[in-house]
Amino acid sequence: MRLSLALFAAAAVCSFFPTVSRAEPASYHEVAAVPIDVPPPRTEPEPAPPQPPAAVDEEARRRLSDLEKQVKDLKERVGDVEEEQRHRTFGIGPDLLVPVRRGRTLLGAEANLRYFYGCYYLNAGGCLGVNATVEVWRFKLRWLGAGVFVNQGEPLTAPELPRNWDIMLTSGVDCRVWRGLELRAQADWFFPNPGGAYQAAAKRIRRGIRELDLKAPKDAWGIVVDAYTQAARSPYLSLGVRWEF
Repeated sequence: MRLSLALFAAAAVCSFFPTVSRAEPASYHEVAAVPIDVPPPRTEPEPAPPQPPAAVDEEARRRLSDLEKQVKDLKERVGDVEEEQRHRTFGIGPDLLVPVRRGRTLLGAEANLRYFYGCYYLNAGGCLGVNATVEVWRFKLRWLGAGVFVNQGEPLTAPELPRNWDIMLTSGVDCRVWRGLELRAQADWFFPNPGGAYQAAAKRIRRGIRELDLKAPKDAWGIVVDAYTQAARSPYLSLGVRWEF
């Protein structure tokens, strides 16, 4: 009896739920009809075209301008260093000889070859000598020079003492203003040569002997002293422009 009731209940339950059957697999055409989202292929972005100079921002242009200035300054400094290290040997240029106390102003030219120098002034004469030179930065200190000045006419100092040549002493400075261009200022002294002074003194003594003048030796010595004193107190200022190679 109990077994019959159990079978009856099972049959009722099975009749209530629908029968589950295995689904048939989809055909090839049904699968191919299903849309599939395929991502597009990845492509590298194209490089941006170069910007023209007008499109460069203000900061970049300012930096470029600063860099150009620095390069220009560096070139100028290198040029100055090379110019300072370059030893020029020959120079020539016009010269103006101006008396400090008395005398006449002369126009001429002067040339130098390293430590040697030469000059010529119109209607006055020429010189040849040597300078002791010390170079400091842009300056050449010609602290002492000595030479011979050949008089073409009347001597530049102590004209009352006739002579053919003088002893020339100089002291000056050169300043380089640009490359090989230099400005020069120099003081020149023209002292009578010892031979000329001796001849003038001897002439005065011989005349005193003929005239029985006992003051002749003293006067002769006075002539020599006055000539050298006047030469020491009457220097000339030499102003010139020189181009050195």
